[in-house]
Amino acid sequence: MKIAVVISTFLPKIGGMGQMAYLEAARLSSPDYQIKVFTMDYGNYLSESDFKINYLKPLLKIGDGGILPQLFFGLRDFDLIHLHFPFYGSGFLVYLAAVFWKIPLLVTYHMDASPKGVIKKTVKYFSDYFFSNLIFKTAKRVILVDAGKKQFKFLKNIVPQKLITLNNVIDTKIFFPQNIKLSDLNLEEIDGKRILLFVGNLLPLKRLDLILQALSILRRDDLVLLVVGDGYERKNYEDLSRQLKLDKQVYFVGQISDQRQLAKYYSVADFTVIPSDYESFSLVAIESMACATPVIASRLAALEDKIQLGNTGLLFNSGDGGDLAKKIIEALNYSKEELGKLKMNCKKHILVNNDLDEHLSKLLEIYRHTI
Repeated sequence: MKIAVVISTFLPKIGGMGQMAYLEAARLSSPDYQIKVFTMDYGNYLSESDFKINYLKPLLKIGDGGILPQLFFGLRDFDLIHLHFPFYGSGFLVYLAAVFWKIPLLVTYHMDASPKGVIKKTVKYFSDYFFSNLIFKTAKRVILVDAGKKQFKFLKNIVPQKLITLNNVIDTKIFFPQNIKLSDLNLEEIDGKRILLFVGNLLPLKRLDLILQALSILRRDDLVLLVVGDGYERKNYEDLSRQLKLDKQVYFVGQISDQRQLAKYYSVADFTVIPSDYESFSLVAIESMACATPVIASRLAALEDKIQLGNTGLLFNSGDGGDLAKKIIEALNYSKEELGKLKMNCKKHILVNNDLDEHLSKLLEIYRHTI
């Protein structure tokens, strides 16, 4: 079976969609399942992989979206097209290719985009109005991440018989509790301090500013924040950190493409903070839990079941830096026994809800039933 995987962002660019697509392609690629990934060219590439990756130069690029005319003919010789939605600018080309070449279309519905800026919002509006419903109507199957049924925009237009819920997962051979020394990460200078961790693209939606606001309220010299990630807002956040006189407490680590290295940062942290305005699933949450690091996160539908119901951390009122500061204090005041229970719950949640082998087995079954 020849499978074309189409996605807007892919490794080594950091992002949950790309990480999931990579994990699926890397584990499923075989002589029986020949997988080729089509994605946008961001100027950096994976040096090695067990499957083919076609990084395409966009005719026009807007944020994480772009127009890739090459897709129409590039997809013609496949048995199945697996589109990771959203892919603004090129989703309609995938739709056209699927219809014209009569190839079954499978869509993984990750999220509803929330772009900033007039141009991006306009592109999203016209794409949603003219093409997104056509994409879901044409798809033979639509895969939802676990929070999808609660909040996704296009669900009402999708025939229920097409819908399949398949939890996102991570590789627990990479993300697991480790005894890491701060010297291994060249962070000896923060030895003895409590560590908060932020992981993600530095975009307005991810709300790193809320953590900085909370730290400015707390003014605790024994508390530091490690920021793992990069993006076009990085300089603004670095400037804000200096303005708030937090530059000795906030460490901008930059992007980490090596997941084994990323797992070390989860392991040295006391808590991972997820302050986003929106999350469709949050791979960061389950990566952190797999490393037995509890989470402090925005009260969002995609996170409540993982954190509140699973008792794996704390939730704060979305967009409220003051409430986040209160929850950080509450978390830092946990007893050793309370913290141990949280860590145990984190590992249990991953074991029960995010098994990689089960995910891959179900995905193969979906592939077979879609063609």
